[in-house]
Amino acid sequence: DNGAPLEGVTTILEDKSGVLWIGTSGQGLFRFRDGVFTTLMRKEGMVSNWILALYEDNAGTLWIGTNGEGLNRIAKDRITAIPTGVDVVKFTPDGPGASFELPPEATGPLVGIIGVIRHAKGHGFLFEAMKQLAENGLPLRCVVVGEGPYRVYAEQRMRELGLSGRVLFAGQREDVPAVLRALNVLAIPSLHEAIPQVGLQALAIKTPVVASKVGGIPSIIRSGETGRLCAPGDAASLAAALREALTDLATTHAMCERGRELVVREH
Repeated sequence: DNGAPLEGVTTILEDKSGVLWIGTSGQGLFRFRDGVFTTLMRKEGMVSNWILALYEDNAGTLWIGTNGEGLNRIAKDRITAIPTGVDVVKFTPDGPGASFELPPEATGPLVGIIGVIRHAKGHGFLFEAMKQLAENGLPLRCVVVGEGPYRVYAEQRMRELGLSGRVLFAGQREDVPAVLRALNVLAIPSLHEAIPQVGLQALAIKTPVVASKVGGIPSIIRSGETGRLCAPGDAASLAAALREALTDLATTHAMCERGRELVVREH
């Protein structure tokens, strides 16, 4: 029930141990085990990014049909999963926060969304959640970091919802640690996602995170443990999670502490 984490899924195999192997057209091979998605690489060479078919034989060997490399045969114990790494010295809560030029009349907590601006990242749902919260006594400010093909539509949706004075499109930024320190909460309202790097970076900096319950996100934003999850594509669910993060500060602080511990320990 975590939703679709990837685009271009071509084939799925459940092996004899109950592990799911997922082939994609363009993103390579993924494994889903114990609620966690991982990108997979061979110890000796790379499997093509274009996976057409998967098969497990009686000996437990994984056969991978590809577009461009033909048929690969790999013993599963020769496949290594490498967790996404985070520089916990660079991404630390200690240090300055970024400043943003929002209108002085715009008040309220600052929420951020960081990444390529495209439909699947859920910018429009964040703006709708902001509208709902403002109508119910919790106005927010928002900074959008990143560029992408959906920017013009995101800006249009912002204007339609009457949020022009509360949302700043900051473009591409190189000071992501400072940006994260400046936020009261990071939103990851994706419609599908693997494991977002910015989510791990936010946990390392102890920035509160609210994210969609899709794909690999719940493996790092663990509901009630390191952050809060909402239903994908559901502005009301996102609004409720944002309100909790910004009003139940003791619980939020405890989640942030556990979030950094998780990154230091596993990433």
